[in-house]
Formats: sequence, C-alpha cells, structure tokens
Amino acid sequence: FNCNGVIAADRTLHPHAYEVRYQHRNILTSLVGQGKVSIYNEHFFKDLSQYRMLWNVTVDGFAVSSGIVENLDIAPQKTVTVDLPIGSLPETDADIFLNISYVLKTADGLLPAGTEVSYEQFELKKRSGSVFKAGSAYVCDLLQTETAESYVFSGSFAFAGTAADRVADWTATFDKTTGFLSGYTVNGKPMLSEPLVPEFARAPIENDMGAWKIRQMYEAWRYPTFVLKAGSLVVDKATDGVGLMSLSAEYEPIAGGAATIKMFYEIFPDGTIKVTESMKDAGNLSKAPSLMRFGMKFAMPGRFSTVDFYGKGPWENYSDRNSSAVIGHYTQSVNEQYHYGYVRTQESGTKTELSYFRVLDPDGAGLEISAEGKFSASALPFSMKDLDCLENGTPERANKTNTQNG
Repeated sequence: FNCNGVIAADRTLHPHAYEVRYQHRNILTSLVGQGKVSIYNEHFFKDLSQYRMLWNVTVDGFAVSSGIVENLDIAPQKTVTVDLPIGSLPETDADIFLNISYVLKTADGLLPAGTEVSYEQFELKKRSGSVFKAGSAYVCDLLQTETAESYVFSGSFAFAGTAADRVADWTATFDKTTGFLSGYTVNGKPMLSEPLVPEFARAPIENDMGAWKIRQMYEAWRYPTFVLKAGSLVVDKATDGVGLMSLSAEYEPIAGGAATIKMFYEIFPDGTIKVTESMKDAGNLSKAPSLMRFGMKFAMPGRFSTVDFYGKGPWENYSDRNSSAVIGHYTQSVNEQYHYGYVRTQESGTKTELSYFRVLDPDGAGLEISAEGKFSASALPFSMKDLDCLENGTPERANKTNTQNG
C-alpha cells in the first residue's frame, strides 16, 4: 500500500481519499427545519471558534442565495442549533439544495486560511419529473427510409428558438445485421464512432486482482458476442408522421446460454431516442457469474472533449463511495475524467446520481444522456479494453484513443 493506498507515494490524493476525509470530519450537521441546522462539535478538546460557516442555496446546481456565520461558539462535544436566513424557496420544479461548509478563519499549522474542514448537503426540494422532455423540440415530421443494410430515421429540431439558423437536421442509422444504432449525425457531422451496445462489465480494478478466479468470474460478461435473432428486428410504422416510431431487436443467448437481451428504441421527431434494454433468463442465469454492471456504451469522435453534467462530483464516485461527492452542475474535460494516479490501468471516472450527462465539442454541440431516474455514467479517452489489465496482461499506461460512454 505504499504506492496504491488512499494517498499515492508522491502524496497526491486518490479519489477515494476524499471519501475518507469526509467520513473523518469532526463537525457534524443535521437539518432540523427549513433554514434551521443542528451543529455537533465532535472534537474533545477544542471549540469551533477558529472556523466560519459558509452556506448557499442552489437551484439545479446554481446558487441563488448565500451567507456566512462568523461566530460558532460551540464547545467540545456540544450541539447548537443555528437559524439561517434562506427565505422562501423558489416556486419552480427543480432540485433545491442547502450546502454548508466550514472553513478555517486563519492558518492552522500546515493548513492555510480558508481550508475546508467539513461540509454537508441537504435536499430542500426535489424535482418532480425528468429534466429533459422527449420530442419537445421537433419542427417537422419524422421520416423513415430503408436501404439494403440499414434503417434510417431523420428529422429536424430547434435548439434555440425557431429561427432558421437555429434548426438542425439529424439522422439515426440502425444496422440490419446487428440491430444496433450504428450512426447518428447532426447537420452531417457524425456523433458516433462506434455503435451503441449493451455493456455488462467494467475494466478490473486493483482489488479485483486478489479475487479468486477473477477471469472465470467475469469472462462471460466482459466481451459478449451479440447475434441478432432471425426475424426479430422490427420497425413499427403505425405511428409514422409527427409521432414517434419504434424499432425492436432481440439477441441469441449470451454468457454461455445464461440470458437473452432485447432492445427497444423509440425514435422521436426531434432526434431523441429513448432506449430500453431488458434481460431475460435463458435457462442458466442463476448459474452465471454476477454482473459487474448493467448498461450501455458507445464511442464518440475525439473532438467531443468536454463533459457537462448535473449529479455528484467533482471527483469520480461510485455507489459505495459517493457520500463525499456533492450534487451540482459541473463542466470538465474528458481527459481529466480518468485518474492517472492509479498504479494499474483500471476502471475510473464514473459519476453517480446523474440527472443528465452531456458530451460536447468546442462549439457546444454533442449528445445528452438522461433517464427516467438517477443514473451513473462516464466519458473516458480510453476504451474498456485499453484499461483491462486482464486483457493487456501488464499495468501499462492506457493509449488514448476516443471517448467512451457507459
């Protein structure tokens, strides 16, 4: 653990170090009413006079009010209730959070003034529906054509008002051989460099290396071959025109006959594609290894170099270590999503509790991913095979190729 623990050998922090720091905080805060918080000083020998509290209220990740509490006269092992003047909550369907942070007033040993020593986030109001409304931006009927190799859907959408220069044309192509979404363009520019396909695995992490029979456990799910069932690719033209259309595909059993996968796509006139992925027991699912994940992946051209998301951040976080991450709106580069400090190439970069996840080019064009509920996603400049130390056999640095989403 001298080179692969919570802190690297050069004293840089691994992402999980932020989780350790959060769990070891000595100022604990609870929400006891709207604008009223209870503060417990867990220290045994010092009060909280050297700290100030910073607070703000955010609506969908953007601050609408803020304040400072300078005097925290709280003795060791004591609790005090503080009223914050947050006022009435905005009358809007949005996520509203109260964020609280405790920082040093002056330097304390090696810690400079302003160092954050504890923080909390409290949900004051929850959005009632999804951030994104499918089909809301269409400007013409949905069209569908067919070639010997593909089904092609097309249309137009308004992306900022209805002026002619704010309307874009889109096409979505489904491969007849595989049934997968193989291409998506906006104004002729490709958004995909590899198709949208189901994914049930991730690159192994350092701790997987000590697991018994890791290769046998995960081999079935890592790189499955999807063979389209004969006659299963169906396009529903019943709702052709202004309404949506659908395409469904079913695949032969995977993972040694354990499960069958069915894909169902609803294509909207504005270019939105609602994807439903389902798995059914093919007779041997109970005998198959556990899934590492259940989701989808695709690749985008390298010009899509920015991620813009609303969810837990800013550092990578997973379902078993995301208490330290804060829900907010973040804009980051794709390159910084991978934590290069890991000794072995491995899974990295996931964000959890997402409402939306966008991958954009320098002009702000790109793809937005959302779901009916919260979800997890990542965008990396490497493929899973680049990061798969079982596949590569050595812990070499990954070779930057393109942007992956899963």
